[in-house]
Amino acid sequence: MTSPTLILLRLDVRHAADELRWAFWAAGTDLADERDAIDRIYQLYIVLIMMGAIASCWMFALDTARSAGAGLTGISTSICMLALHLAPLVALALKADEALRGCPVHITAADIAWLSRSIPKGLWVASSVTKNLVSYAAVAACYGYLLGTFGESAIGTQAAIVVAALMCLGTPIGAALGNAAGLARMIAPRRRRLAAGAILAIGAAGCWGLGGLMATILRANTLAPITLPPQTGVLCASACAMGIAPLVTAARAARMDRIIDANSLYADMHSLRHLRIAPGGGALYRKLLRIRRLEARRFRSVINIGSGMLAPVSRAFISHVRQPVALLSATLFWGVIIIPWYAVLATTPHHFMMNLVWLVLAVQGMESAREVTRVFTEDCRNRIIRDALPFGRIRLLLADSALAASILVACAGASTLLIGVGETVPTIAVRLLMCAGMTLSLVATAIYDDPSYKPGAKRPGPDVAFICLCAAALLACGIDAILGAAVMIIAPASMLYLARC
Repeated sequence: MTSPTLILLRLDVRHAADELRWAFWAAGTDLADERDAIDRIYQLYIVLIMMGAIASCWMFALDTARSAGAGLTGISTSICMLALHLAPLVALALKADEALRGCPVHITAADIAWLSRSIPKGLWVASSVTKNLVSYAAVAACYGYLLGTFGESAIGTQAAIVVAALMCLGTPIGAALGNAAGLARMIAPRRRRLAAGAILAIGAAGCWGLGGLMATILRANTLAPITLPPQTGVLCASACAMGIAPLVTAARAARMDRIIDANSLYADMHSLRHLRIAPGGGALYRKLLRIRRLEARRFRSVINIGSGMLAPVSRAFISHVRQPVALLSATLFWGVIIIPWYAVLATTPHHFMMNLVWLVLAVQGMESAREVTRVFTEDCRNRIIRDALPFGRIRLLLADSALAASILVACAGASTLLIGVGETVPTIAVRLLMCAGMTLSLVATAIYDDPSYKPGAKRPGPDVAFICLCAAALLACGIDAILGAAVMIIAPASMLYLARC
């Protein structure tokens, strides 16, 4: 009789083969049906082309990061320190959100129907969690190497290897604690909330301390050969135990029936997973995922909403609390990376290619940024509700966006202050103004989402208006940083004034 371990290994191989077959099918060939010599040559050609494209993109990214670091020597060390300090905590937050809203153990509907009773619970958990942690480690190592390449000019030639190794160690530990919190929900009903909360609280403190340890190790190796203190091994072993022990304990206490019930979201969306990379399918997939998550929520009969101007503010608060993932992603991506990066570019001499890189990332992340004004967009598109609201266009926009914009500004300001340690006060002040101005621009350009605003007239989309405004301010910063900050403040304020009802 075949052992459960062998069955699970064969199942993983089968899933991997299906994904590979789909990838080749998307490229115009079928691995199973097209087996002639010409077909195999074409398939090898596809593999070589993809490997060459990946290698070229990777070398371009490394060269761009190295050039950018050479021009930003004064703050490259601070950026690397900040990234290392936050990496385990960010991994914990992202994985905990995913695991608490779904299930850390991923099982397809067919696997549940045929194999849920044949495979022991421990093997299911070990297989799914291990694959997840390995993927986190691989992604973290790539990001760490790129980040270390950015800091080579200030830290030393060993920065890329050191940062990659530290990121590869710290990020999976945070992800393991997030998995443990998710598995803690699968234990007895009376204890699961307490267990998940305790894991998150202790894990957050441990991840913050681990991030500080990683930053200290990097600081000790600045412009010096790689040296590790004698107690480094003990500390790393303790950190690994901090991530593994709660995970193993929660996995042993979890119930398989609860794991299967919580896995329903993943099982339902698994058949639509390829829609994410289809042209125009990413937004549809995220919309379906959001609807599916809202359907799974329990109904709460009493919701307190304020009166007067507090009504749209409190409603926006409730909407973001019910759907926190998108706002969390926007805060991490824009508040920690995009907006502080823009502020640094606006106040520091740099290679022109960095402007193009920033623009590409900003355009790719515009859908995430629009989470700040999502409530206003939903209010405006529902004409039945909008016509009944006793608020002008600008008042409604500011009320609906106040909470999300405040969170984004606070996060961007904190990141800017941490990056700008050692900078002059005027430089930091200008950067903070740029952060506030970019957030205001993001809010102001959402006015074009209102169908009643200039009906029938040609008008730019909110994303196009925002990107053009940022590009204009960045060009103005080339003349004077204060002028660029003034553009980012005055231009969106003028847009709001002209759009008043």
